[in-house]
Amino acid sequence: LSGSRRCRDHSSFLAVALHANKSIERLDLGDFQRDPARMQQLVIALKGHTKLRELDLSNNDISENTLRALGELISQEHCRLKALDLSMQRHPLKISLLAPALSSATTGLKQLHLSNCWLTEEEAIPFLNALTQNQHLESLDMSRNRQLSDGFLLHLAEVLPDLQIKTLNILKLKPPNGSPAAMRALQEGLSQNTRLQLLRLLFWREVGQSRWIQVY
Repeated sequence: LSGSRRCRDHSSFLAVALHANKSIERLDLGDFQRDPARMQQLVIALKGHTKLRELDLSNNDISENTLRALGELISQEHCRLKALDLSMQRHPLKISLLAPALSSATTGLKQLHLSNCWLTEEEAIPFLNALTQNQHLESLDMSRNRQLSDGFLLHLAEVLPDLQIKTLNILKLKPPNGSPAAMRALQEGLSQNTRLQLLRLLFWREVGQSRWIQVY
């Protein structure tokens, strides 16, 4: 499935089909539905899909109610979803609403993509706290969220010793973030985490056409 205009007009039909066919393993609804209520309807229709492994909801309007429905979906004991893509949102994503599900022992999600979701520090910090109780998530992409500040980096440093994640991307943080204090705190947090294999940070500072990139 893909995001054609004709598909957007048939979300109700798709919801009925999803209720009837529960053998789907991968579902791509990227750029599919700009109506938040209809997107919520589609997510609710996925309950009971025990074979679903990958779900792409990128470039849609994900409402708070849709996030709550997603939380109920991924925390179900029979849910086998391993990869979830919520990237490219047009409005700030209330990612903290997924925190209860991500801290649940029944959530087996391994990959979560939150690139370009307009994440704020207020939403990201409760989200990080939930991840300290998550034993399954291995890869987290929070790139292109320029609203994240040094406060977020300092909190990330604080919880790093308890994260099970192996790959973490946090790219294109808006200046003046990435202060020496935040970098020192991150180095200390990294020294206490033996599981993280790759942490990528990029702080962009444009001077003419040049950019400074820092990767750990």
